[in-house]
Amino acid sequence: MTNRDATARLAGLLYLGSLPTAGFAYGYVEFMPHASPSATLAWLTAHRAMLGWTVIAGAAGFVDYLLFGLLLRQLLAPTRALLADLMLILVVASVPLSFAALADRLDLLALIDSASPQGAPEATLHLRHEHNLFQVSAIFWGLWLLPLGWLLWHSRLAPRAIAALLVLGGIGYLWAFAAPTLDAHYAESLLARSARALFTVPDLIGELGFGLWILIRGARGMTSSEGKA
Repeated sequence: MTNRDATARLAGLLYLGSLPTAGFAYGYVEFMPHASPSATLAWLTAHRAMLGWTVIAGAAGFVDYLLFGLLLRQLLAPTRALLADLMLILVVASVPLSFAALADRLDLLALIDSASPQGAPEATLHLRHEHNLFQVSAIFWGLWLLPLGWLLWHSRLAPRAIAALLVLGGIGYLWAFAAPTLDAHYAESLLARSARALFTVPDLIGELGFGLWILIRGARGMTSSEGKA
């Protein structure tokens, strides 16, 4: 096994590790009950330990994601150094925003532990701020997939079908940020359901497929010279 194969396999392992950890941190509060501020706070209080675990998992996942970006940049720089650098910059840009969202969650944990009588409105405010930080971070989660898709298409590090799915997933992240920002009722619309079907499944297949591909196959079949297709 060559050093490049080892780097690709380690990158695949790190990437697959970041998906459930960072994904758990992001998704946990996104799918909790939102009937009322008091009901939300009661649910969070009842699941306080799990909420703490989301912070730990998120911290590990976003560090993992950063290390993966560094390894992937090393792998793909010979194909097109400028795009590989851009890809890494976009990965790095998302990490402080994600950690800022986790810091808001730590504030939320402190609020739960304080049992403040004004806790429900404050909890709602923390959740909204955290959500907004993750939404802005999602811009970079989408943008980095675009140069990645181009680099994979030309380097053959992964099949071109995976490259195309990653680009579609990147567009999906950007759409998921822009659409609800422009339309307050977007989440309940038929367009939102259609967009989830169009973007979410291809993104999931592309990201999981990419991680598994380089974990199992390493860098076999990858071209190495800049600009080679």
